[in-house]
Formats: sequence, structure tokens, C-alpha cells
Amino acid sequence: QDITSNKISKYDELIESIRNYNNVGEIDVFISKEENLDILKNCKDNIVDMCRQSANITNSIDKYSIGTCKGSDIICVPTKPCGATLSECFKDCIQLLVVNRLDTTNVTNMSYMFSGCSSLTALDVSGFETDNVTNMDSMFRGCSSLTALDVSGFVTNNVTNMGYMFSGCSSLTALDVSGFVTDNVTNMGNMFSGCSSLTALDVSGFE
Repeated sequence: QDITSNKISKYDELIESIRNYNNVGEIDVFISKEENLDILKNCKDNIVDMCRQSANITNSIDKYSIGTCKGSDIICVPTKPCGATLSECFKDCIQLLVVNRLDTTNVTNMSYMFSGCSSLTALDVSGFETDNVTNMDSMFRGCSSLTALDVSGFVTNNVTNMGYMFSGCSSLTALDVSGFVTDNVTNMGNMFSGCSSLTALDVSGFE
């Protein structure tokens, strides 16, 4: 089911307080444990220290800079362009609650990016720039709680690997991939395996 407005309000309030606290800098914050939304504010100083450290990253964002906060209740990501790979960035974040948009203009590898996020009920990737992406292998594999996913804006002209891309997305009831360009794709193995709730799928344009 959808994230409730109450949770969204708590999330927004927390993020706003962090962003305005002691010049943390521009960051995106990812809540990783839903049950901790109520108590995160009590740890604000610790959160701010972690976010400040993340905001000081001078290089472009990649899976390593994001991964430094992986074991925490929140993940702090500076709002800077991502590096070439976001592979496995959010892999197995089974309780990830909110995912903000990232600047993916430079990204070439999105394999396993959200793989294993089995409790993720909402995911906004509509703003992703995918013009340069070549690898989408298992990108949403195992996102079994997603009921909707808008990938209609994905530019896939350069993608060569779409294997297992939506595999295990068993709650998806609709999926628009009619705009996917697959001329360069060499692997589509099990791309939609386990998508048991889909009632229709238009792949008539696939090469």
C-alpha cells in the first residue's frame, strides 16, 4: 500500500530540519527503517554529523560514497551528479521507505540498483536520465511490493543488458515498456519472470 501522508509529513519535517541545521549542505536523505521515523529527531545531532560528512564528498556520487551510510537508519547523499556506476547502490534495502531523485546524467551502470528492495511500495524514477546507461541487469529484481513503476521515460538506446530487470516484481499490475529501444540489447533473459500480476505487456516494438 502507498506511503501514508503522515509518514511523508514526518519524513519531510525531518529532512527540512537536517538541511537547515548548521549548514549541512545540500543533501538527499533516504529513510531506511520505517519504524524509526518517530525517534530519528532525537538523534538529530548524530544524523547531522553523518550528513555533513556525506555533503563534504568532493567527487561525484557513486555506490561507494552512498554505501558508507548503508548500515544506518538513514542514508545521506549529497545532491551532486552521480558517477558512472550506481550498481547495487540500494541493493537489499528491504525497508527503504522513500527514495528521492538522483542526478543520473553520467551513469552508465544501473545493474542491481534496487534489487532486493522487497518492501519498497513506492519508487519515483521518472526523472532518471538514462541516455548513457548500458547495463540495467536486475535493476528492479525482487521489488515484490511495487504495484506501479513509471519507466516510460527511460531512454534505452545504449542498453545492452536487461536480463532479470523486472524479475520478481510480483505486485506490478501495469508496466509501460512500449518506448524501450532494444536494438543493442544482447541479454533479455528472464526480464519479466515472476511478474505474476501483469495482465498485459506491450513488447511489440522490441527487436
